[in-house]
Amino acid sequence: MDPYLEGLEEKFHVETGTRVSEEYFVRGDRQGDSKRWDASGNLTRHVRYGPAGAYTDLMQPQPAANVDACTDKWLAAHRKAVGPDAPVRMEQLDEWETWCRAGKQPT
Repeated sequence: MDPYLEGLEEKFHVETGTRVSEEYFVRGDRQGDSKRWDASGNLTRHVRYGPAGAYTDLMQPQPAANVDACTDKWLAAHRKAVGPDAPVRMEQLDEWETWCRAGKQPT
């Protein structure tokens, strides 16, 4: 890796001008989302880099048990923040499930 890479790096197809990759660098290390597209603009790779180069493949479906456990964590964090009797809309549960499938966890 180039230690001088910093910030967003985008690459584009020479002939079509469509974006083919997008990566974010911090002091030469990939951080955050990394995406790649084919020449037609279809997303072919989407991973999220964390510390020490570890990454999560966001295009791979998460097992249902993992999603359920993750959604329960989001619900617990929500209840802790707003109280145990606060209502939760179905749209919110769907959003948490989407986040869990993408590998996003509550902090």
